[in-house]
Amino acid sequence: MDSQQIRPRGAARLVGGLLVVVLAGSGALALSSVPEALPMPTGAASSSAEGVSPNGTLIVGLSEFGGRNHATLWSGDTALVLDLATNPDGDSYAYDVTDGGLVVGRRRATAASGFEAFVWDSATGMRSIPYMQAAWAVSADGRVIVGEANGTIPALWREGAEIVRLTGYSGQALGVSADGTVVSGQVNVGGTRHAFRWTAADGLQVLDSPSPAYVGSYGVGLSADGSLVVGMSGGPPTFVATSWRGSGPGVLLGDLPGGSEVSQASDASADGRVIVGNGNLDNFSHATLWVDGGACRSIEEYLLTEYGVTSPYIDNAKAVSDDGRTIVGTYISYQLKGWRLTLPPDITPPTIELGSPEPAVLLPANGKMVQVALSGRITDVGGRVASASLEVVDEYGELNRQTDITGNLATDGSFSVSVGLRAKRDGKDKDGRIYRLVVRAADRAGNAAVPREVQVLVPGAARK
Repeated sequence: MDSQQIRPRGAARLVGGLLVVVLAGSGALALSSVPEALPMPTGAASSSAEGVSPNGTLIVGLSEFGGRNHATLWSGDTALVLDLATNPDGDSYAYDVTDGGLVVGRRRATAASGFEAFVWDSATGMRSIPYMQAAWAVSADGRVIVGEANGTIPALWREGAEIVRLTGYSGQALGVSADGTVVSGQVNVGGTRHAFRWTAADGLQVLDSPSPAYVGSYGVGLSADGSLVVGMSGGPPTFVATSWRGSGPGVLLGDLPGGSEVSQASDASADGRVIVGNGNLDNFSHATLWVDGGACRSIEEYLLTEYGVTSPYIDNAKAVSDDGRTIVGTYISYQLKGWRLTLPPDITPPTIELGSPEPAVLLPANGKMVQVALSGRITDVGGRVASASLEVVDEYGELNRQTDITGNLATDGSFSVSVGLRAKRDGKDKDGRIYRLVVRAADRAGNAAVPREVQVLVPGAARK
């Protein structure tokens, strides 16, 4: 990608105190399966994407103008610089945004002054949050904002209410669930950093490193349902991406091969299936993702393997939308740029392969129950099989039933199950009794596989 492709031209104008950059071209940026540079506001030297709205349509971060950083909101082909006109000598950074366009972050009036947390929307502009120095995340409805208060105390703020300090330890509240009831972050206890999960009912729960080989832990992101905290374990110079389910023990997510062990998980989709961050490949940082509990993969390798798409080098992934399809971050070419990747929707159903039942013929027809074994394999792009079932369709209607076999699937999709069938047929049935074993499956996107079936026969009198 050359500079003409990734740096759009546009015209700037002031609207309500905002620098609005309208980019030349036809329509909004198209959905893409290749990371694309975010529009660079006119006059900006660089940009960085820090957060994405739950539905993936809005992106926030910062743009640099003359050595000063200013909070920026991207929507389609428009970049809004939130305070360049009102705070030209200061700095501001945007970290999170709701679907409705409420932005949170931090700002300062000059390079020498302290930071204060802010909340911004198009109706009221940028407002300070009293006694908070940074706002790192916001709930889906915009009612709960988390960050730091009184210097570096993890805190929670609701409009019109007092700040809730989550602990007496120093640290940061960095993530909040969609409904605002679960908060994640990190605290400093006895000189060691620890990830945490907080709820009003349980208070602050420390999430330790899952291995004594890595001292300390950092909670960075939180899934929208509040069930999964992601971050890293260890301390300089070694960090390993880590996840914690609820308040349970952590799981090391691993790193890319080669070089020093330095990986971090930054955010997760709503259900925790997709985790994004960065890893170290031959001593270079690469944007990475973990899908369905799989290994650490660079986004370049993932796109090439799964979609046959060659991607430019991208440095890190900062955030992911709730559906796991829109990922944002930063990459370095001749200048620092924010980027967006929108993965295509999953429209490919799983594939079912079945072996022959064993036995396929039930003899003698003595009325006894016989265990029939069936093996097969169910695969899906990305390994996202959500459900699988085995239905017995009895020609006589006596043993019809359906069994969930999702739990029987191995990591490669293979399975082996058995079902009890009666070796009995009507004495006048010359064609025999037929049992149909029908396997069905669907993936997490709701795509249903073409059902596959095999038959088991109790031979009729004419086939003795």
